[in-house]
Amino acid sequence: KAEVIKQFFQLLRPLVASDKIVINETINIYSKNTMKHYKNKTKDELNDTSVTYKQLISLLKDKRVTDIDYILFYILINYGVRNLDLIINLQEQNDDENYMLVNAKSIRYVRNNYKTFNQYGTKKISIKNPRFVSIIKRLVGEKKQYLFGKYDETNMSNYINTRFNHYLKTDNRVGEGLIYKLVLQHYSCKNDTKKLISLADSRPHSIAVQTECYE
Repeated sequence: KAEVIKQFFQLLRPLVASDKIVINETINIYSKNTMKHYKNKTKDELNDTSVTYKQLISLLKDKRVTDIDYILFYILINYGVRNLDLIINLQEQNDDENYMLVNAKSIRYVRNNYKTFNQYGTKKISIKNPRFVSIIKRLVGEKKQYLFGKYDETNMSNYINTRFNHYLKTDNRVGEGLIYKLVLQHYSCKNDTKKLISLADSRPHSIAVQTECYE
């Protein structure tokens, strides 16, 4: 969006004096207003929802939760990824896709297709949770192509909501954004700086963006 502002002023250059100053001031105003908007949106969303962090984390111990749902819940609750990150190829390792590599006692979750890739590049997470490792190994052996299906972002959002509400039975929509905010709220209340930094890295975005927009 900042780039669009720059292009807009390029079109107006003949009419604008000191265009570089005007562009920078406009971008700064836009950035501040954007941060304020998302800060207020986070507060409203957390105030309006009946879903709690305790409910989310309980799903990882709930015996009713199927293997595929466990994988979905584990990734979202522990790493705060977005919808696009969950389109995961289990059979091929392409530089433009997200995929998982099976090791003896761990799974390497590799992301090449996510919102902030151009800024942060390929992201890798090593997951050693025994149930997680066992499930992925089985699915790879069964030749399952895409872990949750090859959805677009909107359909992935609907899929996440459907799976969480299957167990939580809530009227609230449960998406990756709400999950991330609830998890951040939990660790922020505990003053767990190490975990907050880890979540910013795994999403990924800067600590500044996390603090201004999500906490």
